[in-house]
Amino acid sequence: MFDHLDSATEGDVFYIQVAGHKLKYVVDSIQVVLPSEVDGLRPVADQDYVTLITCTPYGINTHRLLVRGHQVPMEPGEESVFENSHGPGWQWWMYALLAAVIVIGCWLVWWLRRHQAAVGAQEVINEESSVRE
Repeated sequence: MFDHLDSATEGDVFYIQVAGHKLKYVVDSIQVVLPSEVDGLRPVADQDYVTLITCTPYGINTHRLLVRGHQVPMEPGEESVFENSHGPGWQWWMYALLAAVIVIGCWLVWWLRRHQAAVGAQEVINEESSVRE
């Protein structure tokens, strides 16, 4: 998910690390298209492009934002940008969702145990009643 991809501008730089390779790209094209418009995603012969894609506008998602970059050589010492990268972090709503799932799960376990105890107690009462009769 690219939360801030809509703030990219032509000339911005982004880095990708894949299969042990560290690559640098410069943004050279930004387009907003309909989901069915895929021409901007087609390979171009003899070109090394990467296209980052996300839904836009945020929360409505009726279009796609395509941010394309072409590969450029890495400068010496530039690989240090990968040392500070820890992958995508958690956002506040992810923590909230996890907390809600845990609370609901704990409540469900408590309710099921209470319900089973009540059913078990009722069965004991019913058995005692039938023995007396």
